[in-house]
Formats: sequence, C-alpha cells, structure tokens
Amino acid sequence: MRVWAVVPTHNRPSLLRECLEALQKQTYPIERILVVLNASPPEVKSLLAEFPEVERLELEQNEGSAGGFYHGMRRALEQGADWVWLMDDDGIPHSNALEKLLEAEQVTRPWRGPADLLLCRVVWVDGQIHPMNFPLPDWRRPGLLWKAVRYGYLAVRSGAWTGMLVRSQSILQHGLPNPAYFVWCEDLEFSGRVLRRGLGYWVHDSVVVHKTSQPTAAVGDYGERFFFEARNRVWLLRSKAFGGVGKFYWLLHFMGEIVAYLWQTRLAGWRTLARGLWAGLTQSPKK
Repeated sequence: MRVWAVVPTHNRPSLLRECLEALQKQTYPIERILVVLNASPPEVKSLLAEFPEVERLELEQNEGSAGGFYHGMRRALEQGADWVWLMDDDGIPHSNALEKLLEAEQVTRPWRGPADLLLCRVVWVDGQIHPMNFPLPDWRRPGLLWKAVRYGYLAVRSGAWTGMLVRSQSILQHGLPNPAYFVWCEDLEFSGRVLRRGLGYWVHDSVVVHKTSQPTAAVGDYGERFFFEARNRVWLLRSKAFGGVGKFYWLLHFMGEIVAYLWQTRLAGWRTLARGLWAGLTQSPKK
C-alpha cells in the first residue's frame, strides 16, 4: 500500500526537522513525504535542503492548517497514494506508529469492512494522552465499540489531524477538507463528514508525541484568533458532518469554550467572540 505523509508547516524549523526524521524512521516505509510550506520563511526552506528526498509544495500565502492539508492531500491523491498520513509539524511519531495503524486496518477489516480512517494515540511530552487530540468515540455502534476495545482499539466518530491515516478512496468519496476554515475545527468537520457513514478506529499501540507548548488549550490565550474558533464552531454546527446528537455535543462543548474565553479575558474578548459568531452565521465556508 502506497502511503504518503503530508506535513503542513509555517515557521517551526526545529520541530519540523524532528518530525521529518521520525517519519523517515518508520518501520513501514512511507512512499513519499510531502511538506506543504505555508508561506514559510527562508530558514524553513533551507532546512529542507537537508532532506533532499522530501517533496515540497510551496504556497505563496499562509492558508493555515486547513489550506495546508487541503493542498497536500490533493497532491497525494493526484499522485496515486492509497493512504494519506496527516501530521502536524510538531507531531513526532514513534518508529512503528504507521505499522501499527496498518496492522489495525487488517485486524478490523473483517468486522464491518475496510476502515476509512485510523487515528494514533497522541500523547504529550509527559507520555500522557493529549486531551486536545483524543477522539470522540462512536457511541452509535455499542457492539463495535466494545469489540474494538478488546483489541486495544476504539471506534471513533471524529478526530484531530495529528497522526490521522485516511484511505484515499474515502477522500475521493467524501471530499477534501475545507480550506476556508483556515485554522481550527476543519479536522472535526472533515473526519465527522467521513465517519458519518464510514468507519474509523483509534489505535492504542500507534503513538505520536504532540509537542505543543502545553497539554491543553488555554482559550484565553487565543486573543483575536478566537475569531476563527467562534466562526468555525458555528460552521461546524451548520455543516452536515454530524447529526442532531453530535451537534448538541459540540454545542455544549462550544458553550464551555465561550464561558472560559470570556472569563479568562475578563469579558474583554466579547467583541472578538461577537465577530466570530456573526461571521459563522452570515458567511458560508466556500471551498
């Protein structure tokens, strides 16, 4: 199976180097590693000179994680990849992470057919599960959920980009991620859209270390960037990625974020929140 790894990046050269080195050490060989340069500065481009076998795709403007994954996945599909492995530039996979994902695909295939996507167990630098990357279980299928747990897997309803392995046929069927999201929630919309009718599993033995600055997101630190969170959460609720129960869950989650944001900014962020809500209600995320 031809696996392409897609890594969008902007300006984190030291983490990108560590990520690329880890991808090259995979026990299951990756056919091609594609780095999407989101208007990256010269030092990032110079770093890639150390990795001549790594393919690059340069974007003139920074299109965020949504645009980076959109263009990278499209390139992989055009070049005939069977699977696309998505990795943030601060994600450092264990050497057998890809092998374990593909092993899980073979184990789970007889259950209800081939999986559409598989997710790594993403941990922070302390080795504990990264709460920002833990997937939403698929409570719609209790029998499958219980069976998967016995094998060290988890049937999932949505997940985050870091370590997500997606079948190319599933991307062709359900579409690429929407680049209009720019940053945040585009992975939830994409995976939710794929898994509304498809199958996905979280694989305990496939590990990626996500080297974020902290293990949880402090929404008060988003500042003006909370605009994207508010707008995109509304877009997510307006999308067809989830049904009524799923939308209710994400609405409750969003309400908690709003309370935390306003509390941490001492209400000073209400204008940013209002702009994001208005944009989410009055604009559509056109591709």
